[in-house]
Amino acid sequence: MGLILQERESELRKSGIMDAHMFDALLRRNDPGAMGIANTSSSLFLVPTSCYHTSHDPRALGDFRDHRTGAAKMQEALNAVMLQNLVAIDVVAVTEDLDNQLLSQLRWHAPLARLAPIGHENANTNAKTGALSRPVQVLSSAVRSILAQHPTFQHEQWLCDFAARVAYSRSAHAASCIKHHVRPCPASCRINVSDKELQLLTRRFPANVSRLCLQKPPSEREWS
Repeated sequence: MGLILQERESELRKSGIMDAHMFDALLRRNDPGAMGIANTSSSLFLVPTSCYHTSHDPRALGDFRDHRTGAAKMQEALNAVMLQNLVAIDVVAVTEDLDNQLLSQLRWHAPLARLAPIGHENANTNAKTGALSRPVQVLSSAVRSILAQHPTFQHEQWLCDFAARVAYSRSAHAASCIKHHVRPCPASCRINVSDKELQLLTRRFPANVSRLCLQKPPSEREWS
């Protein structure tokens, strides 16, 4: 999307808009590219292609729709897939604490690997690497208020909050395991979840849905 927005940003720059306020200006103008970013949820990366692209095909995922009609029920099923896949991932880290969380987990999983800090600031590299460089965008209170009321934003915020809890638990667990120096690790990895999240995490799917949508089938999961 950065390449798509580059031409529009050049036009905004000529009109006197500062680089840090480009995205805000594009959103105010209902720019299709900016609106596309605002309306796209990264949560779909937790849904395997085989699941997402066939979820509207009743022949492939008919059990998804049994007794659960409508978009709301479909979204609830996808939410369960997202959470179950997120907790099935061995290494989870959030951008804001990438070095601490990622390195501690990688050291446990790959103790002999030579690891160096990554730092999320490297996401905005300079032009020498061929990547676009863009300053952190500043959004006005008006735009923030509109985005915060959008269902996509609220869903993303909920999922990111859950991911942050998983990441914190994973990194704390890895640090504890490193101290023990034994495998399997005797420490427990736990996170606090809401009643709704627990329902999603423990939801069972038919075999064909599990095979297409879940990283680990129910028989491979261990719930404590």
